Amino acid sequence: MADRKFANRYAAAEYLYELLENTGIPEVDRNESLWAWLTLFYFDQLCPEGADGRRSLKQRARLMPAFSDWNKYYRHLLAGPWRVYRSHRDDPKRVFALLANPVYKPGDIYEQLASRQELVTNRAVVQTATSLYIDATTNRRKSGAAGQGGGSARRLAAVLNQFTLTWDLYWMTAEALIKMLPSEFDRFRPVCAHS
Repeated sequence: MADRKFANRYAAAEYLYELLENTGIPEVDRNESLWAWLTLFYFDQLCPEGADGRRSLKQRARLMPAFSDWNKYYRHLLAGPWRVYRSHRDDPKRVFALLANPVYKPGDIYEQLASRQELVTNRAVVQTATSLYIDATTNRRKSGAAGQGGGSARRLAAVLNQFTLTWDLYWMTAEALIKMLPSEFDRFRPVCAHS
């Protein structure tokens, strides 16, 4: 195992998936000792020093695994992205919007979707987020994707929660889902999805 610098949460998840996939370690996803050790190994990246030379340790669940708490288990800075990546290992690029931020900064897109098991495990939903919020030419997050504004990830989660009352989102494609979104998402909608 190398002490490597991760460009973003996606790179960390990809590396850890490749590293841990065939180790034979039982219940890797619930092995708190393993994830605590990995947190210590990558501590400087997970908890970088601020301008004042101090480290911010505000949210314990980001650094210390809390796998038995369904409100916090997804917040761990390494295990959370690893789980998302592993859930979409058939096409991991679809999770990029959730994992595009620096390894120490989950971001609003991740928080809004990963906190809801029925959304983060849904292929169409996760692909929709990446199609909406990642610029395909620059591979960077689009301005306004985070926050509370119209078409933001927070609004996407709210709209999808409404959709689940009527439609089975697991049977939908990302293209169909994008077309169903209200006009507030137009500024994020991929060009091919307008028609």
